[in-house]
Amino acid sequence: AALTGTLVRRMAGTASRRAFLFGMLACMFLAPVSLSPGPHFISWAVGLIFGITLYGLAAVAVLLAMYSVEVLSRRRATWSLAGFVGCVVALIVPAHLVIAVLAATGVGTVWTIRILLALITTRRLPIVSPIWRRSFIWTGVAIISTVAWGLLTGHGVGGSGSSPSVSPFNATWRESVAIIIIGAGAFLAIAPGWVLVRRDAPVQADMYVGTTVLLIAGAVAWGARIGDFNMFHVFFGGIAVFATPVAAIAVWSVWIRLRASGRPILTLATVVLCLAQIEFGAALGIVQLQRFGPRDYQPVPLELLAAIRGLPVDAKLAYSCQPSEELAIWDARLLGISAHTARRIVPMCFQSDALGALIGGDPSLDVMSPLFQPAPQRVLYPDSSANPSTHSIVTFLKAHGIDYIYADGAHPNALVPEATEVAAVGRFQLLQIP
Repeated sequence: AALTGTLVRRMAGTASRRAFLFGMLACMFLAPVSLSPGPHFISWAVGLIFGITLYGLAAVAVLLAMYSVEVLSRRRATWSLAGFVGCVVALIVPAHLVIAVLAATGVGTVWTIRILLALITTRRLPIVSPIWRRSFIWTGVAIISTVAWGLLTGHGVGGSGSSPSVSPFNATWRESVAIIIIGAGAFLAIAPGWVLVRRDAPVQADMYVGTTVLLIAGAVAWGARIGDFNMFHVFFGGIAVFATPVAAIAVWSVWIRLRASGRPILTLATVVLCLAQIEFGAALGIVQLQRFGPRDYQPVPLELLAAIRGLPVDAKLAYSCQPSEELAIWDARLLGISAHTARRIVPMCFQSDALGALIGGDPSLDVMSPLFQPAPQRVLYPDSSANPSTHSIVTFLKAHGIDYIYADGAHPNALVPEATEVAAVGRFQLLQIP
């Protein structure tokens, strides 16, 4: 938030505290207005009050990179400064690969346009100042080093698989994109902002162009691969990380020029509408945070958490879940227990394609999630009606080093009825497999 406020002041060429405060509020809460009920994803375009939980340090790195781009030409050309800028840009890659790809799309488009214009007007490549040349060199070195280190240490690119019942550019995608565009509001200031600054502030104008291109590219890529659930990041990541701060800059720039032109009614209307949109975004962002809270699960008693922490350090716990409960078999709904106890907890159930249903797929519980296909549990739970025997469950658990069972009111022990109780607090139990 502070970085966005600073960026708005720097881009607008002002030391106004109001500009700083506006940037902070816009960063956290500015979002398209959902004008009508619709698909699941119309509520995902929210500010970084929620988006930071998805994009984390990448958002910080992007804002630092934007600030560096704005001020770099006015700094003395030193290798240490170029090294800092290169490391900031490279930081985006491991922080969130999709955000890095979006940034490369926007920057690559701007570079291509500048090169083409220079070739057309001067028949030669554009002149690059020493500080920019050094920054490009350091950025290349830092990114190559980061990627090489990731490959050497066994890191890869994750995926969610493709839901078989979801077709590209389906109605869910069309409705989501249309509603977001209609309710864009303050984000539409990017276009007039470019018109106003394209001659006086080329860096700012390039930022508007790059953001617009990466948003369009992200929307198209999401539609083409909408069956892969995680592809929503290429569109909504662009809105949260890039479009929100850039829209805040555009709004303040347009507002300054409207005020200077002597149009008080239009100036006031701009302020009122933008603040109303920020207020709406604040409510939507907080609701979105609540949706990803503890759901309707009861809090686990501290006594039972202490009992789990007292287990051997390599202990694992299984629990009985429901087909539509788990979104990813390796990212259990009860992962909080692992976080508090440092003991692995493993869901045991068939996993239906609950994510696919959110993007226009078949909502049937019998459709298997693509995330569940490589799961070892699939041997026991090939479909939603599977009811494996106690012997087969015990054999599976022992083979995977799981000796304990967690149970509560929402997850009763349906795995091994003869398991021995180790600790209990009300309906919460820690059981050991015989």
